[in-house]
Amino acid sequence: MLREHGLFPERSNFLSGDIPACVFEVAGGRLGMASRLVEAGAERSLERKGTMVNRDDLSQATDEWAIPKGHIDYNPFRDGVRRAILK
Repeated sequence: MLREHGLFPERSNFLSGDIPACVFEVAGGRLGMASRLVEAGAERSLERKGTMVNRDDLSQATDEWAIPKGHIDYNPFRDGVRRAILK
């Protein structure tokens, strides 16, 4: 939807590598929280004039938004997932 709404020229891929597990971990399994993380990542990408939201944008959003808000106390994008188990 980010590309379809004209925010970015390229499609963001939130399903590659460990991104789903990291987003799940930061969001605590809550869809609304995952949406807010992606929104915060999109803001970081726009600030750097990115062409899509990438893993680094989500990591930065975790450091600058999720951790200070108390949603999580570490960054799984940087430190690895501690709790989530994907099957």
